[in-house]
Amino acid sequence: MNYLYILLIALVLFLLYTVPLRGFELVDISYINMDKDADRRAFMESQLSQLQVPFRRWPGTDGSKLTTDILRQEHVGSPSFAIRHKSWDGKLRNTGVIGCWLSHKKLLQYLSSLPHHENAMHLIIEDDIHIPSNLITEHWRTLQSHIPRNADIVYFGITNPIVEYPVSNRLAKLKPGDGNWGTYAYAVRHGSLLTKILPCLEFFRDPIDNQYDQCFDNLNAYAATPNILNADSEFQEKSSIDKAL
Repeated sequence: MNYLYILLIALVLFLLYTVPLRGFELVDISYINMDKDADRRAFMESQLSQLQVPFRRWPGTDGSKLTTDILRQEHVGSPSFAIRHKSWDGKLRNTGVIGCWLSHKKLLQYLSSLPHHENAMHLIIEDDIHIPSNLITEHWRTLQSHIPRNADIVYFGITNPIVEYPVSNRLAKLKPGDGNWGTYAYAVRHGSLLTKILPCLEFFRDPIDNQYDQCFDNLNAYAATPNILNADSEFQEKSSIDKAL
């Protein structure tokens, strides 16, 4: 029995050190786009069609059309929510923020249902992003070799990153802080969706970038340095996310 136990341990160690783990693989790109924004859709698809990666359009949620019943079903609503997100006359404000949060959450739920291996990476972008033609052939192929095995989220672009420590000259580990703004370009690890990322978004508390930031003690979040993807300034200025609708 002791010999069998030793042989088993030896076999496990052999496999552990000789069989390579499946690495990170960028399997698809999803861009979030409101039905009314046909110009943004055309802008994104003209860029994405040049890449050798499957992509999809994900319809954004119009926050101004959300009813109380829908909000309750989507876990949006609490005493603190009512204080922070309703005006003096009782009307819901910042519905664009809520719609943005729900757009990302619903997309993440869909991605979690797909049959991918745990190290598959899904890139999520908003519809105002400039995409370099060498995103996959150069930027991603360089970045993927720097990503630690414990990564849950990797930002391809972020504003005012709060860095815990640099991993390399291409990647930094993030920590919670007064920053880490924007969810316009980030990749999520498939194996982390159900166990770590979606639980962070179970209930609406804040704009999605702030809510992610609050989870960075539990989520292993990293950011490309410098940014690989950035927003188009003209489209960004027309965004209604931060306006009261």
